[in-house]
Amino acid sequence: MFKRMIMLIVVGWLGQTQAADLNALIQRAANAHPQLEAAEAAIEAAQAKRREAEAAFKPEVRFQAEQSYAWMKTDFARSSLLLRGDWTLWQPAKSAAVRAAGAQAQVAEQRRQLLLLQLEWELVQAWSAWQQAAVRLDALRRKEKVLADLLGQMEQGYGAGRGMLSRVLVIKRRLADNRAMQATLKMQQARQQAVIEALTDETVTLEPADAPQLKGLRPLKQPDWRQTSFLRLIDAQIDAMQAQRQQARDQYKGRLAVFALGVRNDSGGRFYDDMEGVRVGVQYAVPLYTGGRLEARADSLRADMRRLMQQRHAQLLKLKQAWQQARAVLDQAGPRDQALAERQKASEEDEEARRLLLGSGQLSIQTVLESALARIDAEQDRLLNRWQAWQAMQQQRYLRAELKP
Repeated sequence: MFKRMIMLIVVGWLGQTQAADLNALIQRAANAHPQLEAAEAAIEAAQAKRREAEAAFKPEVRFQAEQSYAWMKTDFARSSLLLRGDWTLWQPAKSAAVRAAGAQAQVAEQRRQLLLLQLEWELVQAWSAWQQAAVRLDALRRKEKVLADLLGQMEQGYGAGRGMLSRVLVIKRRLADNRAMQATLKMQQARQQAVIEALTDETVTLEPADAPQLKGLRPLKQPDWRQTSFLRLIDAQIDAMQAQRQQARDQYKGRLAVFALGVRNDSGGRFYDDMEGVRVGVQYAVPLYTGGRLEARADSLRADMRRLMQQRHAQLLKLKQAWQQARAVLDQAGPRDQALAERQKASEEDEEARRLLLGSGQLSIQTVLESALARIDAEQDRLLNRWQAWQAMQQQRYLRAELKP
């Protein structure tokens, strides 16, 4: 039920700019990933431990029955019945154990939420990288067509001599470089697809999606880091260790309980403990010396708490750094898109002007080629800028640990 609710929220979180493919991938991953199943099992185990710790303060009743026969100077049979009830009234160590078990349950829950969040973010990164590679691949294919058309025209007789042969070789080299870069991008896409398939545990088919619009891609408000899953997990671990340390120290405070027992031992007067009746009372027990075991345990937990506090500080710095990096991308996405749009327009006008001059014989076809390639680069860079801004916003949502529609 928890996973289904989360996945419905995630669909809204990813927005409308992505194809439904990404939402479907996240749903598949949440349903198939073994680490999530393991995390849920850990939560169930932690909750059971908490119930076990809480049971220490509930009444406990035991029954014991015995029938035996003794061969002594006088052989005899003996029967024994014992019914005993105990109820702990006060035991600080057990109270600390209940708090520790509750904190461990919170650790397990926070770990599952963070695991789900990281799984989604890993899928978003892989999917976005695949889409950005698709943009570059499309630009390379368009460049390949331009180069191939030019090469065909040159080989059909535009000019002659060594100069033309040299230019033909240059175009062939650029075509070879282009195709090599296409192969590299296809390999990168295959790697990202392998990541996605490993997370979803099934074969997937990815298709290029429309680049997201910059409208609505704005920096988010910086969160209260203490309320994010990243720090809440560490804080829960610290709380659990504090309770465990208190549990070790409280062992020396002892235990106060009431008890009642009914007993009936019968050996026909041949054994010393023949009795029948009821006994009630109050019992207090406390350890006086444990050989330093409890103190060593408390010191070990205190050292672990210091380590977690340093880890928490390092995690906070890491979160702030990643947040500012994403914000920088989002802040500059609009101005960069405007500059790239101007560059694209200038490239288109330059290409058109050079084609006109080419028709009059004032320019070579290679000059027009450079304008066409510059135009394709400008179009590519503008699309990549939009994808990068989209990913920066998803990164901020990931850092906020928010999954809201």
